[in-house]
Amino acid sequence: MNKQVRTVYVSKEQRQLNAEFMELYEPVTYQGTLLPNRGESKKQKRLTVECRFCKKKKGKTTFRQDTHLISNLLGQNNFFSIDECDQCNQFFKRAENDLAAYLGISRTINHLRTDVKAPGFQSAKGGVKVKSLGNDFLWVQNTNPNSGEFHVDMQNGKANISLESQKYKPESIYRALLKMALGNLPAGAVPDYELGFRFLMEMDDITGFDHLKRVTVTETDLVLARPFGLLFEKKANVDNPKLPQHIFCLYCIDQIFQVNLPGFKRLLPEDDFNAAPIVPYAQFDINNPIDDIVRSYYTAIFSSKESITNNLGLSMIFPTENLVGIPLGIDINEWLNNLSKR
Repeated sequence: MNKQVRTVYVSKEQRQLNAEFMELYEPVTYQGTLLPNRGESKKQKRLTVECRFCKKKKGKTTFRQDTHLISNLLGQNNFFSIDECDQCNQFFKRAENDLAAYLGISRTINHLRTDVKAPGFQSAKGGVKVKSLGNDFLWVQNTNPNSGEFHVDMQNGKANISLESQKYKPESIYRALLKMALGNLPAGAVPDYELGFRFLMEMDDITGFDHLKRVTVTETDLVLARPFGLLFEKKANVDNPKLPQHIFCLYCIDQIFQVNLPGFKRLLPEDDFNAAPIVPYAQFDINNPIDDIVRSYYTAIFSSKESITNNLGLSMIFPTENLVGIPLGIDINEWLNNLSKR
């Protein structure tokens, strides 16, 4: 994690919000480096004696696997943590898979990186597949005409396509975000969150805290190629107990997920963070600042244990004179691969 001071740009319409927020909080860690640290991570893991999350000691668990500070499924695949054990790595994968399902088609259509391929998308009923071929070219395939998810009117140039996500549990989304938040805590703050880590690990069994499983989401017009995390700490002169001690923000694709960390030295049913301020959007590309990029704010409730989907859809109108015919009998995958290399 990087602790150096970074210059950021706050858009004009958010500067009052930023001034009010910075009266209460200050940034303590940033994680979004492009520099790989796999070798250093492996060295440090040899010295790790206890898992940050489950608290098991070396000998009761192992530290051999590569573990990511920001989920690899979000595209940040070159920076590794040093104190997550192999058992916890497998445990949190289930929640991170649900987070990827929750993001759905956006991971495919908003993929900006050129060094790795965009993840593909398959609809909930399996009738639609979407593949990014680069150069703003998307291949949308009707893989099951009987699913009712793909309707194209070639004569009139209209298409209606279901892009319903794979199933996910909302509570798993919160768990994945809280895991990244607690993973970004400085080592010195970890003992203060003993109850927060217990809440993370035993969420399935601990009741009475669904009101904490809320995440503030900021939707923007700015799409990021790589996710990054920012952790803020309440200033020493702020003694309002209704404000969380730490706030974590995951900047991902075109959204910020703001998690108000629970469990700082206590975890009581009456704990509530309704008074927590909204974190302003910090732009790190100060050479190309953008104003008026925030579309909306809303509170997402991630407390349900029931599996659901994001039921999205795509409607298009296209000129029929630009339709391209593909000869029958060719290998579609080979044709797509050749097209993507152009």
